[in-house]
Amino acid sequence: MGFDDIMIIPESDGVELLNRFKKYVSVDAATKKKGISIDSFINIAQQRHFEEGSIHEILENCELLLCSTPPPPRNAELEERILKLKAEQANKEYKSMTENLLPQEKTIESFREDIKSMQSQIIAVINFVLTVGGSFCFVYKAVEYALPQENIPAQTLMAVLASTVVAVADLYFLLKTI
Repeated sequence: MGFDDIMIIPESDGVELLNRFKKYVSVDAATKKKGISIDSFINIAQQRHFEEGSIHEILENCELLLCSTPPPPRNAELEERILKLKAEQANKEYKSMTENLLPQEKTIESFREDIKSMQSQIIAVINFVLTVGGSFCFVYKAVEYALPQENIPAQTLMAVLASTVVAVADLYFLLKTI
């Protein structure tokens, strides 16, 4: 901010001052008040054009105003670039908001991972069934060979108890690994 931005505006009785120095009078863009810029006032004072009194007496009846200069117009190329960047930013925001809404296409890699995890689960189930079934068969036959004569209810009861113990143990280890 320089001296060009300061304007001296006389009060209502200072209209005579403005009329006397018409060539130095300018208008503030924002307030539309007429006044003399400080540079012009200094030039007038240096040329000793003030006859009505000393400078400080003239300034006592005046108001100092900081002029607001209108902003320079923006470059058209800059405006175009700003609009382009705003549009790109809006597209990025839109894509980030909507990227999880549409179903994703399954790639071969994700399909392989799904099959691999499913395969391990299927193997665990088959292992569980074979272990429990095998323990049932083993205990059923072991009790048959251990008894002097065939006793089907005793064989079945012992086989069910043994396979239940094996099933509980197998479930414990399955849940522990998951």
